[in-house]
Amino acid sequence: MSIKPTELKKLVALLDEEAPSAEWLAKAVWELMEELVAKRTQYVVFAVHPSLNIVQAVGPYATKDKLLKDYAKRIGAYDSHSYAKVAELVHPDIITQG
Repeated sequence: MSIKPTELKKLVALLDEEAPSAEWLAKAVWELMEELVAKRTQYVVFAVHPSLNIVQAVGPYATKDKLLKDYAKRIGAYDSHSYAKVAELVHPDIITQG
């Protein structure tokens, strides 16, 4: 996924600030990027193969249209037995929480 113009402005503003150290700046950039990504709405598709009991997740994607195009190429083109569900990730950071 590409950076949005508003996200780029926030990152540039942070980089223009006086940084007490390179370590501080690195942490600040990392935290800002995590915050910006967490605010995005993202989409993931889960494909389930009924007889093989295989689940495959593809994503995240910024839009449903991008997801559906890629899904058709990556899974749908060679697996006609699977069915898929699209999930909207309102808070993508929940995936990494225990």
